[in-house]
Amino acid sequence: MIARWAEREPGRPFLVEVTGRTATCGEGWDLTRRWAGWLATRGVRRGDRLVTLVPTSIDSLGLWWGAALLGALEVPVNPELRGTSSSTPSRCRRPGSPWSAPSPSTS
Repeated sequence: MIARWAEREPGRPFLVEVTGRTATCGEGWDLTRRWAGWLATRGVRRGDRLVTLVPTSIDSLGLWWGAALLGALEVPVNPELRGTSSSTPSRCRRPGSPWSAPSPSTS
């Protein structure tokens, strides 16, 4: 769906953060593909579960969509969790699958 919107209306506003940062349909699709490529080079593949601990943002949506593009499932963990509730998502991890990912622009 994101690819279709990017093809039809690449300059159309697509996402707006509470900070005021915006992304167009084309930028959303580019971000999705960058994340998918970055994750793929680190061994994420179809069927993997990817536990992430990132704040909600345009970048975190790109991470989610990039994982989905590969056929992986993102398991987002709220960075505000504390105590035993923060360990629950680790049970979703398969042996050998990645835990989390930094921004592809910083690595």
